[in-house]
Amino acid sequence: TWKKTQTVYVDYDDDHSGLAGNEYCWSTSTSACSTPTTNTSASFNTSQSTTGKWYLVSRAYDKAGNYSSWKASGQYYVDYTSPSTPTFSSTSDTTWRQSKTITLSANDTQTYSTQSGVGGYYYCTTTSSSGCTPGTYTSGTITLSGITGKYYVSAYTYDKSSSANNSTKVTKGPYYMDNTAPSAPSFSPNGDTTWRQSKTVTLSSSDTVTYSTQSGVGGYYYCITTSSSGCTPGTYTSGSVTISGSTK
Repeated sequence: TWKKTQTVYVDYDDDHSGLAGNEYCWSTSTSACSTPTTNTSASFNTSQSTTGKWYLVSRAYDKAGNYSSWKASGQYYVDYTSPSTPTFSSTSDTTWRQSKTITLSANDTQTYSTQSGVGGYYYCTTTSSSGCTPGTYTSGTITLSGITGKYYVSAYTYDKSSSANNSTKVTKGPYYMDNTAPSAPSFSPNGDTTWRQSKTVTLSSSDTVTYSTQSGVGGYYYCITTSSSGCTPGTYTSGSVTISGSTK
């Protein structure tokens, strides 16, 4: 199991002249220690907090000067190194959208070739360019939807060690989101009971009814009918409708 720190309890015994001490080292191989640490205790704890896959290699010696053979235990997996900060597939988007998907990616091998690996990401969304405190988990995909405004995303990477190492937080944006409808069009004039050959009606609307920042009015679709029940709009106009060639 990948941990930030691995602690091992070591115990020796000698039934003859008596234990005098021991030698040990942390190593990435099972070979004898070249520069061991000497200890005169019969038992002790030793810890390793450097990232890597480790063996604890040790031997004991007695009061008569006899040495045991070297013995290796392990491996012990240590990951005390943070993963890389997340990379955003889109660092900003100033095109107004109803939905936006962002993919995060990172690695956990930027310092050591062998680490526990990327465990996922935590993120948050805000309208502040200063960012926010990530608290929502994702395996790598963030979808912005159902929101209106200019949004920012803050995220950090964490790894698979039992006491997860976190990267520093990254904030990207803005992402322009608009999921709020504009106001219904106003007609000018709203009716005309004077018989005419042609009549021009001007439409106006607002896209700041709910939020001060939205994508803006893009235009209008209209239709013309003799029914007071209305019809299904299908003809585009930027704001002007001219009625002509009709009898009523």
